[in-house]
Amino acid sequence: ATFPLRFRQVHVLNTSSLLRLGYNMIKPFLNEEIKKNILFLSSLDSFHNYVDKEILPEELGGTNGVFDNQDAAVAVYNMSEYFNRVHTYVQRNSSL
Repeated sequence: ATFPLRFRQVHVLNTSSLLRLGYNMIKPFLNEEIKKNILFLSSLDSFHNYVDKEILPEELGGTNGVFDNQDAAVAVYNMSEYFNRVHTYVQRNSSL
């Protein structure tokens, strides 16, 4: 299966030392491009150096209002029949 989405960078904020340890264990196996695009940041201020406050919700120190994904959640729930059809199709054709 594939996931048709490309990430430019992954910003990891306020992580536990256990997560950092896990990342450091797999880091030698990652290519340089991936290593360069996974950023561990210690604060929202450092995050704002990469992402403009104007596009962030208030919960992340931004100025774009309170985060509300209700419209997106409703759209996904309304597509449940479609996802079930895709799932059935994949199951039927997984042995090909």
